[in-house]
Amino acid sequence: MLDGDAISKALSRIAHELIERNDSAELALVGIQTRGVPLASRLRRLVAER
Repeated sequence: MLDGDAISKALSRIAHELIERNDSAELALVGIQTRGVPLASRLRRLVAER
């Protein structure tokens, strides 16, 4: 199990990898209801901030 800090670090790392490996203009994040949507939203925000 991950605590809140570990989840934030993991999501930041995933966002970093998405940016490095993909053209962000062509990137689409899809979240599966119900928990996947908030996860995709957090990743979208992190990618947009970079």
